This record gives sequence, structure tokens and C-alpha cells, in this order.
Amino acid sequence: MAEAWANVLATDFNERAQALADEIEEVQPHLVGLQEVTLFRMQTPGDFLLGNPQSAEDVAFDYLAILLDALAERGLSYRVVAMATGTDIELPVATNIPLDDLRLTDRDVILARADVRVSNAQAERFATSFAFSIGGAEVERVRTWTSVDVLNAGAGQRFRFINTHLETSGIAPVQIAQGAELVALAEAANMPVVLAGDFNSRADDSGTPTYANLLAAGFVDVWTQANPRDPGLTCCHDDDLQNEMVDFNRRIDFIL
Repeated sequence: MAEAWANVLATDFNERAQALADEIEEVQPHLVGLQEVTLFRMQTPGDFLLGNPQSAEDVAFDYLAILLDALAERGLSYRVVAMATGTDIELPVATNIPLDDLRLTDRDVILARADVRVSNAQAERFATSFAFSIGGAEVERVRTWTSVDVLNAGAGQRFRFINTHLETSGIAPVQIAQGAELVALAEAANMPVVLAGDFNSRADDSGTPTYANLLAAGFVDVWTQANPRDPGLTCCHDDDLQNEMVDFNRRIDFIL
């Protein structure tokens, strides 16, 4: 936990949010799908070793609030239209003696530009998850999806925008099952579907079959249509983002 917290501090989301806001300002998309919009909370001193009777509530970093502030500084009007809460874990961290408690709450979020009309917001956990033990605590790793129905005024066409974050390739059966849940969601939509997110499945078919399964279900990868000669690699940096050279080797983030 101390190492994880050191990485959080090293990656400096306040600075990264400025870069994200610059990109959003340049493109001004109708919708933004965000994954790992983490909320970090601390309790000093912690009480985890006493049975954790009180959850940590003092906000250390709220990635969503930080990004929204960065957008507002640029005069950009975006609002949260759907948010799902996934894994919520609290453990002691060796930042002080006695130990503090650090609480990590994972969230997936859809932002909509102020002039975009949306309805039928949904935010759900996948039915498929898995549990593991860390520090003597049983933790359920929960992944989520969010969606909104959108009226595109320019084309006059309704569509459903789904934003998601699937399990890692190391837990392939869980990820594959979550991908199947997405296919079922799309089939039940009765309208065109745009599916965006971090799928943790390689687009070159060298990893899990989730990406191929989504294409087989009728989705089209817009990156390969727009950039047929560019692999569009999206992963990965070092955990602390201190790598001086970027050596991406896979594409696992898609818009379908």
C-alpha cells in the first residue's frame, strides 16, 4: 500500500488533468468516457487494525473534481451524466506511525458537453467479478459500465453510448464473461450503440478473445477504419509514469 500510494503521488493527477483538459479543449467532444476516475480518502490515524469500524472519508485526491475544475478553468462546460462505483478498498498504509488508512474507490464516468441532450442514464456493476485477499482483508474486484442515450442533433439519430472498463487479461475468464455482458446490453438497446473504454484485450488477437468476440457481435473498430496503417498502441507506461521513453506494445483501449 505504501508503494501504491507513492505511485499515486508520483503520477501527480493535478498535472495530468491539465493535459487531459487541453486535449478535450482541442477536440471538444460531445461525450467523454473515463475509466479509473479514482477517489482517494485517508483516515489519520487509521483504525483498520482495530476492525475498521469507521471508513476513511477525508478526501486526498478526487480525480473527477480535479478534472472538472481543469475544464472549468478553460471555460468548457461538461457535466457528469453517468457514474458507476466499482472496487472500494481500504487498507493501512505506512505513511505515519500509528498507521493511516488509505481508501481507494474506483469509478467510471461519462461526461457530456452542455449542449448534448442525454437521457436514460445507467450505471451498473458487471455480474461477473472475482474476490481476492490482501492484508488479511477479502476484497471483491468490481468492474462497471455506464451508459446514456444520446440525441445527435446534427444527424437527428438516437444512439446509446456505453463506457466501460473490463477486467485485466490475467483474469481472462472474468473479462470474457464481462465482454459477453456488453454484447447482451448492446443487443437489448434497440438502437445503434457506441462502445468505448479500456477493454484490456489486445487488438492484434494475441491476448484474450474479448476484442474478437465484440467484432464478431457486429461492432466495428473505428480506429482501424480511420487509421488502417497505424497500430494505435495505447499501453503501457510504468506504474509511476516516470519512464522517460514511451515503448507501447499493445492497443487495449477502443471506440467500437
